[in-house]
Amino acid sequence: MAREKVTLAYITDESQRKAAFNEGKNDMIKEVSELSSPYGVEAYAIIINANEPESEVWPSQVTAETVMERFHMSQVDQAQKVVD
Repeated sequence: MAREKVTLAYITDESQRKAAFNEGKNDMIKEVSELSSPYGVEAYAIIINANEPESEVWPSQVTAETVMERFHMSQVDQAQKVVD
């Protein structure tokens, strides 16, 4: 079933904008969770809100750092294979 086209526009009402942001954030976290749980895929999300001093990391900062480190190491290995 096709979804209808969504028109994107700046939300001028601050309370509506915050509510829309929180809804979108929760939807994104749910999607990442649904991707990682049943398929055994390691995934994380970093959510940066201009109105908050710190970013939010899902599921945890430690998990995100572990995945990023493994990804970086695999990129280094691939680069070394190309050079060799």
